Amino acid sequence: MTPWSTGMRNDTALPARSAWFATSATSLTAGTGYMLGTNLTSSRLWLTYFTANAASPVSLASGQTLKVTLTFTPTTVSTAPSSSTTMRIGLFDYADGGTRVAADTFSSSGANGANVQGYALFLNFTSTFTDNTPMRVFRRTNLSSTNLLGTTGDFTSVPTNAPTGMSGQSGL
Repeated sequence: MTPWSTGMRNDTALPARSAWFATSATSLTAGTGYMLGTNLTSSRLWLTYFTANAASPVSLASGQTLKVTLTFTPTTVSTAPSSSTTMRIGLFDYADGGTRVAADTFSSSGANGANVQGYALFLNFTSTFTDNTPMRVFRRTNLSSTNLLGTTGDFTSVPTNAPTGMSGQSGL
């Protein structure tokens, strides 16, 4: 089944399709076979879940993996050099007391992060890097925070083989 084959983003037919929720409903639209994030003049949080029922979480046994595929095609990239990690992508576990989002227009800074464990990629998304390590992987360790992806202060760095010495290099 093709993702978003119905042209809607709020229906779930797992494992092929999952409903997506947005802090701003107009910032995330779907058409037949695609989803489009727009109006990114300020931060946005988009969420989906791998299970339809919060009471039935999926558990991976030791040695099992979870593969997430995201085809991302930006239409505009800032040309201003930046050391900020403005793009953040995460995989989170709501099974241990986290409150799942059930509709659009939720608060990205004040809801749904408490008791949620997970990992995130923080990426400097610009045409020229001013940071020597523009891509970092973190584990969420401040589980009392309600802000899911708002600050690196809620995370602990995970050692990776991410490239270093990237200051001044092209981000495109």
